[in-house]
Amino acid sequence: MSIGFGYATDYYTTYKLELVLIIFCFTGFIAGLIYFKSILNSFAFLYIFVSVCLFQSFLASDFLNKNYSFIYFFVSIIIVTDSAGYICGKFLKGPRPFKGLSPNKTLSGYFGGFVFSLLVGFYWPFNYEFGKHLLVISAMIFCISVQAGDLLESGLKRRLDVKDSGSVFPGHGGFLDRFDGFIASVFSLYGLSFLYE
Repeated sequence: MSIGFGYATDYYTTYKLELVLIIFCFTGFIAGLIYFKSILNSFAFLYIFVSVCLFQSFLASDFLNKNYSFIYFFVSIIIVTDSAGYICGKFLKGPRPFKGLSPNKTLSGYFGGFVFSLLVGFYWPFNYEFGKHLLVISAMIFCISVQAGDLLESGLKRRLDVKDSGSVFPGHGGFLDRFDGFIASVFSLYGLSFLYE
């Protein structure tokens, strides 16, 4: 279905695409409900499905066609947020404010990821069409989205009473643990894309 939405981005305007997305989301939710037989599982499926559709829509946008390197900026913020958060949390340690969702995440890790992502935004060599200030703000929003996505995915796993989200990456929490930040930050990317254009 997400592949079908990708094809739709070539033929519809932005406003028609939103209607197509609603139809695809409803279809995806029903399909998930039938397959998983659980509303929570179906919402988890829909969350990933909508993220994939929105990312495909952004890939087809006029802004990205003119500023193709922005996708590298987006991915860099995700990687830096995760990496800096892990390193700062491991060495600086500190309070763990979200033990109920992700017991190993520390406050120093969150601040570390935030600070380093802002540095990436400030020193990124391209300003694009909207200037440095919006680039830094985008870095901040992406960073927060990455961290929120990490907490959301951890919370979903605990709610569903599963240790790993899959067996593709054994010992690393599963497939979604490698992409939880990306999946969540796509929603911010899509929302901000209207400001970019």
